[in-house]
Amino acid sequence: MSSNEGVWIGGSVRADGSAIAGRDATVIHGSTVGGPPAPATLDELRVALSELLTQVRAAEELPEREEVAATVEQARAEAAKERPNRHLLGAFLDAAGRAVAGIGALTALVTTLRGAADTILGG
Repeated sequence: MSSNEGVWIGGSVRADGSAIAGRDATVIHGSTVGGPPAPATLDELRVALSELLTQVRAAEELPEREEVAATVEQARAEAAKERPNRHLLGAFLDAAGRAVAGIGALTALVTTLRGAADTILGG
């Protein structure tokens, strides 16, 4: 009698945000897709937020697309200020990140912008 105590996934499989665990399990996560380059200046961050808004509006798989777009608009408005409030901008990006979780390219872009905002604005 043969026993199989593991999980084998082959072929073309997409399992975003998933993990499988069992006895003596180890989860190793990796990605072969490079993320977007991080903005290095406030002006670059402003441009990247505009790109994020464009992508959110085009994301048909996003159930609350209009609400997420409104949140990104608020982030853009905050970033457009002469002295953006880093905490407020971060909160908008955190909310957008939760809303797009699991949507690969959007998740990567929001994560990159969140880190860049901290770096640029002194987080």
